[in-house]
Amino acid sequence: TLGIGGGLGHDRSTVAGGAGRVNSDSQVLAVYGSVAPAQGLFVDGMLARGWLDYSLRRLDAGAGALATADRTGTFTTGALSSGIDRTTGALRWSLYGRAEYLSGRLGRYVEEGAGIYNLRFDDRTLESVTGALGVRLGWQRPLPFGVLTGRLRTEWLHEFTDGTRQGLDYADVAGPAYYSLIASGWSREQLLFAPGIGLTL
Repeated sequence: TLGIGGGLGHDRSTVAGGAGRVNSDSQVLAVYGSVAPAQGLFVDGMLARGWLDYSLRRLDAGAGALATADRTGTFTTGALSSGIDRTTGALRWSLYGRAEYLSGRLGRYVEEGAGIYNLRFDDRTLESVTGALGVRLGWQRPLPFGVLTGRLRTEWLHEFTDGTRQGLDYADVAGPAYYSLIASGWSREQLLFAPGIGLTL
């Protein structure tokens, strides 16, 4: 199986009752494929390219003014997974592993509207390498009025990389940024537990 897909996204976040605001738009184009080299064995892959646009607004208490800016970014991400898919009686189960990679860049931007309190944010690179191990279970049970289905997916994920530095300073200060922000908790462990149930009439 081979396919291509795309998507559009929009998000609006507000801070302090709407005084601060982030509007973001995204576009993604992806290709994906799946092969079954043997009975009950699967290998899936995906590669995607994305584009990001941000509209930012920040209330600066010192200036008593709104600082605004626009920021753009791009990212490339890919994933490769493999596992087994089996059916035992009424139970369908799957064991799988997955590796994911993301490389992104956020462009530099300079605020306007807050005078000497305007800030500049330097270019920032983002990188993520994630590994996952998971299991999926599913079953069906016929009923007099339909079919009852149950499912369970549990997954353990590990992030192998650390967060990157975001350099910033006042807009009228030239040279390397003196201040920086570091992502907290970027390298992490996650456990996903997702049960579900359905009824087909």
